[in-house]
Amino acid sequence: MRKKFNAKNVLIVTNHPAIANSWFDDFEKFIDGYYFISTADSLKERETLPRDEFLNKG
Repeated sequence: MRKKFNAKNVLIVTNHPAIANSWFDDFEKFIDGYYFISTADSLKERETLPRDEFLNKG
């Protein structure tokens, strides 16, 4: 079953590197036009945006 909702913001918080990588994999596959904000060391070689850079884009 697929559910749709009209969320304006979604925050996913995890402290497990394997989960962060899994979320990023799904993000790349299914999400377009948004930023993946992270400072996780496990994602440092991937195209993420640190929180401070995201806030400065304002």
